[in-house]
Amino acid sequence: MARERAARHPASRLAARAALLGLLAPAALAAEPALPAAGLSAAPVASERLVPEAEWASDLVDALALDRALPDVPRPADYFSLLCAEQVEREVGSGGRSAPVGPLFEASADVQAPRRPGDPVRVVLSVPATALYSFSVEGVGLQRWVIDQQPVGHLDPTALGVTWSAATLPLREGPHEIAGYFGPDARAERVSLMALRSLCIAPADGWHAQRPLTYGAKARTLVRAFGYERRLPEAGEPIEIEGEAYETVSAGGGRTNRRVAVAASQDVWATASQGPVELVYRLRLDEPAVVTIDARILGDSPQLWSVDGRYRATVVPSAGRNVFAWSHVLTLPLDAGEHELRARIARHAGVDLLRATPRRSRDVDYLSVLREFGMHVSAAEAFVTHSDALTNLSSSVFVELANGFQRRIEGDPSDRSIVLVDPDPEPTSTERPLSPLLPSEL
Repeated sequence: MARERAARHPASRLAARAALLGLLAPAALAAEPALPAAGLSAAPVASERLVPEAEWASDLVDALALDRALPDVPRPADYFSLLCAEQVEREVGSGGRSAPVGPLFEASADVQAPRRPGDPVRVVLSVPATALYSFSVEGVGLQRWVIDQQPVGHLDPTALGVTWSAATLPLREGPHEIAGYFGPDARAERVSLMALRSLCIAPADGWHAQRPLTYGAKARTLVRAFGYERRLPEAGEPIEIEGEAYETVSAGGGRTNRRVAVAASQDVWATASQGPVELVYRLRLDEPAVVTIDARILGDSPQLWSVDGRYRATVVPSAGRNVFAWSHVLTLPLDAGEHELRARIARHAGVDLLRATPRRSRDVDYLSVLREFGMHVSAAEAFVTHSDALTNLSSSVFVELANGFQRRIEGDPSDRSIVLVDPDPEPTSTERPLSPLLPSEL
């Protein structure tokens, strides 16, 4: 399939692609030219060619507008790692080499202060594999960051000392230039890129390039891509952990029975009384499962949550400083055994209760979710034909869901609509910009 890399907005690309598929579908469905014969129709014949998983991965990367991170001559592994960073980690481990949690899909560097006030800082980070990456910064104050001239957004790590970007960028293996611009009294001490491991768009046992795609595997990839695993049916009773039943807590945090507008579940909860704190919890699963983790929290600042040090989420309390309310943290597959949950919360924020809900995750369960959206499905073990794949990719439902995917990985569009003026590194005059943050029209 021809790959376009036009510099237009991903949503426009998706709409244009759907229109193109709609126009070309009849021709594409023809297995070979039909010769008119007496009493026979010359209508095109639907292609019954089976779709290999590598082809479906390529189509997804293109349809989700992630292809700008691909090399000029992409391999199946490039598509697979963009869709699921876990894929490469599993392959490294099975090859007899160690697969460390950090270095394989992380890159970090200390940040030097700008030479002069108003100057940007520049850092080059080299990522070890093609994947979707989120950006984090440690420091204080309002900051604006750009990766390869693509805006990541406004970040303010003041409340927690560190923050993660809402935007996620597909990045090619190799070096990337990162530039930071600072408001008054802002500074950065360290920046990092980390692969988005919490999103793994892949069949149950990973991608296999030449294996024919089944309807069950296709459903699993689409439900994961569109963020609807929370719609999978529950499998057993939820596991609850009281917020005050933490394993450890950093200095400045602890238990409290302070009353708020909506009471805590046991009238006791965990809080950060003197500054940002980190709470550590233990979750034990008797068997592997896709698990939805929710937290009953309060506060007026975002919270940073992680599972096993590798799956991360920014959680925004929805009810305010004096009301506990449920917020979704992550839905992800977890192995049997013990898992570590960490929550970094700002001063006066709190955690009342955690809930881990196991879900059924057979291919047929993913097919049921797709059926709810009105997408064409078949038996889980049935093979997907070329004409079936085109029908899915050109449907209005797919385009709408793919646009939702783009909105999620781009973060807040109002945040990214402001671009930065990059001062000339060797100015020819003594004039300085009025502000490092200027409207895009200027």
